[in-house]
Amino acid sequence: MLTDAQIRKLTDPDRDQLIPAGDRNGLYLRVRTTGKRTWVTRRRVGGAWRVDTLGDWPVLTALNARRMANTVETRQAAAVTFGEAVESFYLEAIEPKYRSSPLETKAYLVRDCAGLQSRRLDRVTQADIVALVRAKTATAPNAAAKMTAIIKQFFAWCQLGGLIETNPVAGLTPRALRIPAQQPRERKLSDDELRALWRMPDEPYGRLLKFCLLTACRVGEAIQFEPGQVTGDLWTIPMTKNGRPHTVPLSPTAAALAEAGWPHRSYKSIHAHCVATGIGWRPHDLRRTAATRMRAAGVGSDTIEAVLNHSPARLLRTYQQPDMLPAMRDALARLDVAVAAIVTP
Repeated sequence: MLTDAQIRKLTDPDRDQLIPAGDRNGLYLRVRTTGKRTWVTRRRVGGAWRVDTLGDWPVLTALNARRMANTVETRQAAAVTFGEAVESFYLEAIEPKYRSSPLETKAYLVRDCAGLQSRRLDRVTQADIVALVRAKTATAPNAAAKMTAIIKQFFAWCQLGGLIETNPVAGLTPRALRIPAQQPRERKLSDDELRALWRMPDEPYGRLLKFCLLTACRVGEAIQFEPGQVTGDLWTIPMTKNGRPHTVPLSPTAAALAEAGWPHRSYKSIHAHCVATGIGWRPHDLRRTAATRMRAAGVGSDTIEAVLNHSPARLLRTYQQPDMLPAMRDALARLDVAVAAIVTP
């Protein structure tokens, strides 16, 4: 399904093109050699093609164009299945935003909703979803809460795009489903585990995981690392979980790891390696460990939050915009020293 992100990457063609939007409602994007992009619908009426202009992109976004094209008559004649809608939702709303584990997030809608994939989307009921979530709650309560959240996002997206008229899960909440409250993970690496990490072979994952610890970055951000993102001692992550770039000062050890580099790996493969080798911690625990070690080294909470790239409250973000790089550089240098004192024989 054609998305705004994909349209931004289109280059001006040598001749006018009509690109299908991937729906079954006759929606197309007309791309002119001049760079103009216009949404149109094409349908056969009385044996002839009828073309209707909806509006120009980007004023009319892909989502709103899809909603306009999905009239009640069209939706009834060409209803999408649950599985087809999931694929479109993944490409437009999950993959661009969930940097570290988009496929794991998608699994809640594919693996855990396997029985709904071929069903018409507008025939999925609240009872269907409740049954699936309750089955998940019986074995994995924390995952059931995450599953509920992503299903609610999915159906809200479907309704906004005109794929369904009513949202079958609008009133569902973890509390209404009696899902136990999620227990936050508190795992941190001990001194012995840090030493074991430093003994881990550089390939395939040792160098990458050490870099994650010394920068306190998310493993999904480190996976996407490219040498061109580094200027001096500053690594700029182009896209992070909060949707904004983030600049991280590199300590000498982190800079050396980055210069050596590592092959691109998937989050799933790293997680599977940790499980298969009997490692008791998970990649995300490195962020918690880094924050804890910085605090023990005397770094203030505000600086640690800046290193972690946690978004402050809206008013603080609007009115307080200090340059945190010097404090972040000092914090990560202290972390480097603290870790070296533990892992160096």
